[in-house]
Amino acid sequence: MAWPDGRAILMLSAVVFPSLPLAALAQEEEEKDPYGYAETDVSSCPFDPRKRGKLKRVSDVIQGANMSSGTESFELLLDDKVVLSLGQEGPVEGGGGNRVPDPYEIHCEPGRVSLHASGETVELRYRSGEFSFDRAWARTLERGAKERTATAWEAVVGVLRQLEDVDQGPLEAARLSWAEELIRQGGWGRAQALLDEHGGKREKWHAALVSSLESLRNRPPLRMGRPRRLGSLLGEQTLPPRQEPSLFWREGALCVVQEVGDRKEMRCYDPRRSRWGPVEPAMDPVAAAGRWKHEYCGGPCRYQDSWSVELDGGIWEGAGTLQEHEIVAFVPNRSLLLYRQGSFLTVQPRWGDRELEEGEMREILSQTPGTQVAGGGRFLFGADGSLVDAKVPDRRWPAFAKTVGRDAWGDWGCTGQVLVSPDQTMAACTAVLVQEAQKPPQRQVRPHWSLWLFDLEQAR
Repeated sequence: MAWPDGRAILMLSAVVFPSLPLAALAQEEEEKDPYGYAETDVSSCPFDPRKRGKLKRVSDVIQGANMSSGTESFELLLDDKVVLSLGQEGPVEGGGGNRVPDPYEIHCEPGRVSLHASGETVELRYRSGEFSFDRAWARTLERGAKERTATAWEAVVGVLRQLEDVDQGPLEAARLSWAEELIRQGGWGRAQALLDEHGGKREKWHAALVSSLESLRNRPPLRMGRPRRLGSLLGEQTLPPRQEPSLFWREGALCVVQEVGDRKEMRCYDPRRSRWGPVEPAMDPVAAAGRWKHEYCGGPCRYQDSWSVELDGGIWEGAGTLQEHEIVAFVPNRSLLLYRQGSFLTVQPRWGDRELEEGEMREILSQTPGTQVAGGGRFLFGADGSLVDAKVPDRRWPAFAKTVGRDAWGDWGCTGQVLVSPDQTMAACTAVLVQEAQKPPQRQVRPHWSLWLFDLEQAR
């Protein structure tokens, strides 16, 4: 089981909530794990007026070889029998010894239990041996009843997921409200995951959100202009920043490398003249930007790779630690262009990494053999050809490159990554037929892969 963003749920919830002391509960017992990890606290919890109720709380740490995470579990007891339970887990961290930094706060009084999480309160009633949600509180979960942030909705849903046996209605309402707030903020991927969990209630509300999200995803801020098929390819192409790319840009022309016997040759297409140039020896534009190497260094580097670049005289200089998938481009002045957590960074030996200043992005992109960056740094193309908001990566337009153009053979769609020109005006991709024409050309071999080029334009 996992949250919409993919994080695993090890206990009953992976949401972390703010900490407030259990001051309202009189401590009766405390047990400690002999290994020094788990701590058990049992306190009075008088939610049943006629029986002796207790709250049992166990704080523990899950220890790994190099990582650990904190856990908290809560049980409401009547005559030492569990009548309600829930739990939470803290973030995984290196080293060890951490606990959940912000545990739940639970208050008990006759006929009522209040659970506080991330500034929100979940209200439960207890009557005739059964729990139910407070009706007035449950109404605040309905559409437009109360404004909450996405973080607050996440906290509420995290608790309600564990209380489905009490009533699923509040969970359904909170889940849809959270999805609606995420759609508004651009968290479309997480919103879709929540909508996929739909339990069958509130059909009109759910349908409206599904329609709204689909409409937003089908209106990308960029569009393809003048798509043209440049020719057939022998297979998928390798793009920068990978070493020895078979498709790249050079001085405004799009170059394709092919193996001919035991040698590699290339031809370059000039979009300004609409013609292919002569055959010439292949080159590696990535290697021309400098020799880089990396090695895995484990825990001391937070389980990332240590990178270094060759300087004059064959001396290797360290450039810090990073993950290979963060690299957008190798830049000629022995620097790297990275994309990390919604920001673009540049990395140089001895200087470390820094965020780019305004106006610096286009200058750096102009020195590359092409990237997946579009709109001067506003967007990225994903591995599946989808267009992604660089600042809000969860906001993406998946259908952008599914159909790139049409010719006598039918409709063509990009198979994967899109390569944007250094001046940000054009892009190319390897494409395959996604819809064959009713009357394709006769007496010709149908191409399997084709190279397509298109202009990048602002959507109207």
